[in-house]
Amino acid sequence: MAYLHWVTDCVDELRDKADNAHRESVAGHFNVDVSEYWGVKTPDIRETAKTWQPAFDELTPEEQLEICYYLLEKHQYEFKILCFQWMKKHRKTWTPGVIATFEDWLFTYINDWPDCDDFCSSLTGQFFCCYPSATGYCIKWMKSDNMWVRRASAVSMIKPAKEKNRLLTVFSLSDQLLYDDEELVRKAAAWLVKETSKKWPKAVFRYLKTRKADLPSGLMRICSKKLPDTFVNQLSQ
Repeated sequence: MAYLHWVTDCVDELRDKADNAHRESVAGHFNVDVSEYWGVKTPDIRETAKTWQPAFDELTPEEQLEICYYLLEKHQYEFKILCFQWMKKHRKTWTPGVIATFEDWLFTYINDWPDCDDFCSSLTGQFFCCYPSATGYCIKWMKSDNMWVRRASAVSMIKPAKEKNRLLTVFSLSDQLLYDDEELVRKAAAWLVKETSKKWPKAVFRYLKTRKADLPSGLMRICSKKLPDTFVNQLSQ
């Protein structure tokens, strides 16, 4: 790649921002594997991405993907966030076919809580806002054997659900994911329901009433956290 020189400079800039104390703090607080993390704080990664965005923008779409795959293959957390940020800036030019690339990244490179949520907020969540008819991908992903793909199916719907009526998809996801074997998947589903309730409180209240008997109290609290007190009180009776 003739343009690799600036990517090397970008990586060196990131490496200079590595913070081992922060790295160990993340490992302890989030209970995640940090073997592929230098300890660069996420705001610093995003600032670096912003600095090098003009260089990325000068590339053709094919070259941009080549750069992203080159970095993603390193499986380094900082590189993933770089790629997500760079691609997000081009969301106005995304075509429906870009979801095939995002799905490939999801299945191949997403393997932990922080990169899963950043991926969803930066890419798939934005994509489903642009192309609402494609949210069937989330239903497909919720059936995956990969827990991060299942978590992504819920987190990817959070932004779209707050913008327009996506209740059918939200409740279809919640019906399965609130009872998932993995805690981080269950909490993602509860997070989705909570965020949806900000715009559609009555619909979420009615949905939670049907789950009152079998939904664990901790998840019910998350789901109902943003509901009006009158609804919360009825759910707690």
